[in-house]
Amino acid sequence: MKSLLKISCSIICCILISPSCQEEEIMDEATRSLVETLEDKLIALNQNPDSWSDQDLRFIDEFANARVIGLGEATHGTREFFKAKHRIFRYLVENHGFNIYAFEADFGECVYINDAVQKGLSQSIPDLMVEKMIFWTWKTKEVQQLIEWMCSYNQDKSEADKIQYLGIDCQFNKYNTVLLKEFLSETDPALSVYANNIIDSVKNVHDSQFENYNNNSYSLLLNRINTLIDTVKHHESDLISKSSNETFQFYAHMLEVMKQSFTVRFYNYINDYSRNYRDEFMAKNVEWILDQDPKNKVVIWAHNYHVSGNPPSSSGLVSSMGYHLKNSLSDDYEVLGFSFSKGSFRAVGQDGKNFTQLRIHEISENPLTGSLNYIFSNSIHDCFGISMNHLLNDPDWNNQFEVNQKMLSLGAVYNGNPGSYYSEVNRADFDMMIYFHTTSAAEEL
Repeated sequence: MKSLLKISCSIICCILISPSCQEEEIMDEATRSLVETLEDKLIALNQNPDSWSDQDLRFIDEFANARVIGLGEATHGTREFFKAKHRIFRYLVENHGFNIYAFEADFGECVYINDAVQKGLSQSIPDLMVEKMIFWTWKTKEVQQLIEWMCSYNQDKSEADKIQYLGIDCQFNKYNTVLLKEFLSETDPALSVYANNIIDSVKNVHDSQFENYNNNSYSLLLNRINTLIDTVKHHESDLISKSSNETFQFYAHMLEVMKQSFTVRFYNYINDYSRNYRDEFMAKNVEWILDQDPKNKVVIWAHNYHVSGNPPSSSGLVSSMGYHLKNSLSDDYEVLGFSFSKGSFRAVGQDGKNFTQLRIHEISENPLTGSLNYIFSNSIHDCFGISMNHLLNDPDWNNQFEVNQKMLSLGAVYNGNPGSYYSEVNRADFDMMIYFHTTSAAEEL
């Protein structure tokens, strides 16, 4: 009876102090040493990011001198990730002068939402999100709360002190074409007649999903786009006199984004992924934001892969946005990734090569043995922040990344098998991490 009681108490204690009793029982000595170092260096956090105080987030201060901080996410549909990114942005705005949230979202769609943010029109945000947002990923209550907070923050601020909501993605030309035509029609009706012919051609090609397009037809229209860009630059002084320098620079860049989106969609259409144009262009769009004002400090909202310092493939052409930003900005770019082991999230289903409906999925399996998630899951804390730089100062942790270290990372699609979503994570990928042992699905707007 005493022996049975002792076993029962051990099981109860294990459940109380560890997220995963089974993992702790099978942990080898090498893993145990890694976990001990992790416990010594981590910052314990509450599972609910809404409760995080400024004091809780002080561990971010060492990275806050950077001009750009990338905030990742291990899925595109996790409530805790979204709420944490809201809370961290608020902290960086209020304590470190960050003034722009740059989303993995369409450049053009964000113009409409940012206009409401600048005017403090919180009440218009839900309808704008439903009407203008292209990705389902951001049409959530959590993102709504973030944008409404941005509206509220701006209400009593001068123009110079307002924060902005901008898009850096380049996959669609649904709104870029409309906004460019409006700008040119208002500033130079004669130029707009010439420009509209090219802009409409781009829109029509996107609408038809490049049907019957080939390399030659792509090159011909690309040349016309380049000519339009040169022509608009030639009319720069006239267009500035009829608007403003800031307005001209914005729409001149929108032309570049129109070209980017045209390029990205064409190479997707021909299934040529040998060069990651999308991430390369997103990095350029972040750099453009920085160039507009030396005081600009940017937080990026995107997937873990996009913000990571992921090195290029053997071809040297496939690399992440974060890799490009690390190269161009050096210490002015820092990355905070997000990780989890179990729980629910929203994603499009996948059955073989077929995609199914958007729904809530669940991972209940223990994390892959030896993975970063497995090591993190053996912490006594359900949620924590950790500086990877501090962790990698430990020889055992540094050696851990000599092998093929893996981490669970999904995007917008899930096939029901978590094992197929563990990919290699490198030393240079993240400067810091926030880990939630268990997550819940983001709430659909």
